[in-house]
Amino acid sequence: AELDQETSERGGEIGIDEELLQAAFFNVALEAYRRDPDDLATTLELSRSLAAYGLSEAVPYVLADGVGKATRPEEVSTALRVLGAALDADASAGDYDAAMRTIAASDEFLTLADDKLRGAPELHPRVSDLRNQMAEIQIHAGRLGDARASLDQAMKGSPSAEGPNTTKAPQS
Repeated sequence: AELDQETSERGGEIGIDEELLQAAFFNVALEAYRRDPDDLATTLELSRSLAAYGLSEAVPYVLADGVGKATRPEEVSTALRVLGAALDADASAGDYDAAMRTIAASDEFLTLADDKLRGAPELHPRVSDLRNQMAEIQIHAGRLGDARASLDQAMKGSPSAEGPNTTKAPQS
């Protein structure tokens, strides 16, 4: 915050270079994470920076550390939004390989988040929302089998009238 204030006050060519400022933010977040990987605020900031630098496959691992100690469901929901934004960034850039690596790395974090959100069904996004987002990305990447698995997991976590009927119909 102090670096950001310095940049806006000076402005013009005298101020701090924007790329230098972003590098400083990243390094501060990285050092803060190294010192306390369980701090959610730190993991959120570092995750945003990782996604901005095209390193989204590390985001779920970093978020899992912070969410492990999270006490409020709202914090977990925020972490889910950060992961969703990282996935969107890769998909928007057409980097489906990076998105697939991020999805593959997300299981531990999503399981942890799902456990933490059980007592707060009104919060969004839910883990099932992220799984639906992952399925959409997998479809665009041509990974239809993976997309089906993601959709199945999403529907198990949040059954709805729109999902496929997983019970067998009675035989007549």
